[in-house]
Amino acid sequence: MRVSNHARIKSSVNHAKIINSIGLTKKFQLTDLAAQQAGHHSGELTLTAPNNSLFDTNYTYYVQVGGKQYSKKIPPDHFRSYYAAVHDLTTRLTREAERTFHELHYELNAFLDKVQASLNVKHKSPALMALNELSGEPEDEPTAPVLQNNSFDICHYNDMLLADLNDQPVPLGQASLLYQPVIGTKSTYYLIARTSLGVNIAARYTPDCVLKLRAFSSWQSEEAEKVKANLIAHYGFSPKKAGHLGAMYKDLIAQEAQQALYSLLTVFDPEHLVTGLPQIHDFKG
Repeated sequence: MRVSNHARIKSSVNHAKIINSIGLTKKFQLTDLAAQQAGHHSGELTLTAPNNSLFDTNYTYYVQVGGKQYSKKIPPDHFRSYYAAVHDLTTRLTREAERTFHELHYELNAFLDKVQASLNVKHKSPALMALNELSGEPEDEPTAPVLQNNSFDICHYNDMLLADLNDQPVPLGQASLLYQPVIGTKSTYYLIARTSLGVNIAARYTPDCVLKLRAFSSWQSEEAEKVKANLIAHYGFSPKKAGHLGAMYKDLIAQEAQQALYSLLTVFDPEHLVTGLPQIHDFKG
C-alpha cells in the first residue's frame, strides 16, 4: 500500500489473519503510513507463542507503530479456538475466546486512535487525512511529538536527567531515568541503560564487590531479540522469571565494575541509548 507523494514509504502487514479477522487492517496500514511520514520506523505486528523457559504460558500479540506499542495476552485455549474457526468455517469461537478477540478489537482500535492523535506532521499527510475520513472525525491539531532519540538530546551526564536514589522502586520495564530504583527479587537495582529498542538494564554493586545485572525487554522486535541473545551468549546472562534476564560478576573492584558496565553498553548501537553513561560510584552500596 503506497501513498503517491511518498513513494518510498510502504506499510506491509505480517501475521495478517488476526488483524484481518477483527477488521483493523486498513486502519493499521493508514496509521503506519502516517507515522512513517512523520519520521517513525515502519510498524510491526508480531505474534509470539508461549515460552515456558520465560514463564509465559500465553500467546502475545504485539502491535508497534508510531513509536508506541500495544500488546495483548491470548490464553492458549482461546487462541486454539480462534485458529480452528479461521481454518474451518463450520467451527465457532467459544464464548470466552470471542470475548478475548472483542477486547482485542476494542483495545487495538483505541490504541491506533491514540497513535493517530500523537503524530506530529508538518504537512497534511495523505494517510492521516484518509484516517480522518475512515473515522469520520475532523482532523485535530497535532499534539506534542512522541519522544524521539535524537543525537542532540543525549547527554553523557546531566543532573536533570538523573533519578533520586531514594525514589520508590518500579518494575524494570517502567524505569526511564538513569539510576531510577528498580524492583529486584531481594534487593533494589538501579537503571543503568534505557534504550529506544525497549530493552532496559539495571545494576546493583554491593560492598563485597559483586556486580548484579538485570535486563528486560518491554518490546517484541527482531533487534531486541538479537540484544537478548547477545547478552546470553557473551555476557553471562540467563533467563529469569517474568521474562527477565540476569547476570552476576564476582570479585570486581569498582574500576573493574565500571569497565564491565561500559563493555555491556557496547551491545547497543549508540543511537539506541537514551540514558547517559552510568558511573558505578553514583549507585554503589
